[in-house]
Amino acid sequence: MTPPTTPDAVLRQCEALLDADSEGVQASIAERILGGYRGLDDAGRRAVLIGLGRPLDPVPAAVVAAASAWDHAQTPERLQALLRATKPPRRELLRRLHLAHGATRALVDLRRDLLVALGDEPDLQRVDLDLRFLLRSWFTREFLELRRIDWTTPAFVLERIATNEAVHEVSDWLDLRARVRPSDRRCYGFFHPAMPDEPLIFVMVALTDTLPTTIASVLETHRDALPEQDATMAVFYSISNCQPGLRGVSLGNFLIKQVAATIAADLPQVTTFCTLSPITGLAGWTDEPAEDPAVQAAAYLVRARRDDGQPLDPVARFHLGNGAILDRILPDADPSPRGMQRAFGTMCSYRYDLDHVADNHHVYATDRTIVTGPAVDALLRGAAGR
Repeated sequence: MTPPTTPDAVLRQCEALLDADSEGVQASIAERILGGYRGLDDAGRRAVLIGLGRPLDPVPAAVVAAASAWDHAQTPERLQALLRATKPPRRELLRRLHLAHGATRALVDLRRDLLVALGDEPDLQRVDLDLRFLLRSWFTREFLELRRIDWTTPAFVLERIATNEAVHEVSDWLDLRARVRPSDRRCYGFFHPAMPDEPLIFVMVALTDTLPTTIASVLETHRDALPEQDATMAVFYSISNCQPGLRGVSLGNFLIKQVAATIAADLPQVTTFCTLSPITGLAGWTDEPAEDPAVQAAAYLVRARRDDGQPLDPVARFHLGNGAILDRILPDADPSPRGMQRAFGTMCSYRYDLDHVADNHHVYATDRTIVTGPAVDALLRGAAGR
């Protein structure tokens, strides 16, 4: 059968998919639905997403009845009935859609559309909750493959890396080559078996013998490469997501920790793992740079908090949530227009002490304690004295 060509026809096929009993029939209908959805324009796709919303919520009366029955007698049968009543039909629909050939990529793309539509249709949060729940189960660590990306990697993958580099823009192929080809530069990405040619997320690493104090020194295209056997430090200077549809599905924390373990195994003399990170929200937190930008940045990263106790800075939330230490503040590290706009040119370094990552993560997750290094401690004492 040909794919449906209108939003209403796609939604009718969704009803048929929920009614189908045989997995073979379900897979066939799922392929028609995903093919029909791909063929729609933006307005048609949004109409389908809206149709997956409230109409596929649990039935309130059924939930109330099942909850009342469970309240009166907590039997396994009544618990099972309650769980069935509260499970949205939408979640089962999405699970069955995953039976189609190429469904993983198609559903990641569908969520990309959904995230765009959320800006105008906040009611679609209910669809996102279910789709994100399933994506998290499909993109768990055991399904992810870590690959090193270098100058011999197929050109279409390299092009994806260049296009999706979100922290420090890649200007041309020469610039990209300087980031993946030299002996002291590494790039690693996660791939999924259902999307073998599509990097999901990647990290750029500089192998050094000292902590770089500027991002320009890391990105320099014409320089003498450090022999990898002389490196003692791995500096993570960029991490970027290639799949907008996987936003909110945790991949980066797995990636950094596995890359650190891989480098430690390949190069045992590399014992320090740290970052050269932007401070993305400093300029929005204060109107102008202070006389001592390092003190100002340290105070912002540690003391500027959201209502939930986490730091305002999103990069800080990522690394501290992974168990890193806020180790150093680096004024004048990024004088580019973007660096000045972000944080008046200031950057910072988070350090991953592999023996204490779990402990650091625990204290941060438990009571939002930020573990800081001696250099940052000194800056915070200076901030307290002002």
